[in-house]
Amino acid sequence: MAIKRIFIFLTIAFISSASHLFAQSAAINFSDPSSILANVSEGIYVPNVFTPNYDGVNDAFYIANKGIVEYSLKIFDRYGILEFETVSPNIAWDGTTPSGLPVITGTYFYVLVAKSSGSDYSQMGKIMLLR
Repeated sequence: MAIKRIFIFLTIAFISSASHLFAQSAAINFSDPSSILANVSEGIYVPNVFTPNYDGVNDAFYIANKGIVEYSLKIFDRYGILEFETVSPNIAWDGTTPSGLPVITGTYFYVLVAKSSGSDYSQMGKIMLLR
């Protein structure tokens, strides 16, 4: 059986509050498509959906980041009630209230303020929580 070579061109982009585009592109040559490695020196990536149903897949809302030195994340429900807050870029929201009760399925809103050595990030948006 012959091994087929696959070439993938991957671009990872992060947009800062100053509307600068930071991107890193890499041509990847591999025969096992189960693994892709891309190096990013700094930035953030905010997902738009997560599923805290305890199946071990996508169970927490985590903002992927690299090179962040200051960080503040707040998540609110549709009525403006604060459901989650952290100043650590390594802490994820598990879809529960501050008292530990699961929140309902729906749309939640985040406010993110972060800094790296080269950029300031200030971003607001929405995330969908599905159970």
